[in-house]
Amino acid sequence: PFADNYFDLITSATAVHWFQFDQFFSEIRRVGKNNSIVACWAYKVFRTDQETINKLVDRFYNETIHDYWDSERRHVDEEYKNIPVPFREVRNPGFATQLSWDLQTLEGYLNTWSAVQHFIQKNKVNPVNQLMEEIRHEVGADDNILMTFPIFMRMGIISK
Repeated sequence: PFADNYFDLITSATAVHWFQFDQFFSEIRRVGKNNSIVACWAYKVFRTDQETINKLVDRFYNETIHDYWDSERRHVDEEYKNIPVPFREVRNPGFATQLSWDLQTLEGYLNTWSAVQHFIQKNKVNPVNQLMEEIRHEVGADDNILMTFPIFMRMGIISK
């Protein structure tokens, strides 16, 4: 373990929703210095520059695989607002990252979603295949899609 009062900055990237909050924040308080920063962030479902694709992805997320997410996923959907951060909170308006992806990259990314894997385990069929067929119908096979990943963050200051 790290020494007490060791860190000036402690981050958790797309992970805090899996933790036991009381244990995690107790350890953060122990290893963080006075006035150190705690920042927990994750990203929401992506948006694209094409509304028809956004609608297809929304349907896929909210209907096709919705019931296959682990229960902890709700913390991400709620932007970590329901996680009890026991520090003086620092407001962060969030930000986004943008990437240009081809359809193969998009398909590979969608297949990393745990809900997709749970769906496959239960139903013995990959739901991404149907979604990608619908997306390919909307865009050219060689087209790139501008992907926007909205990032949210909960930040706090440890006071001792």
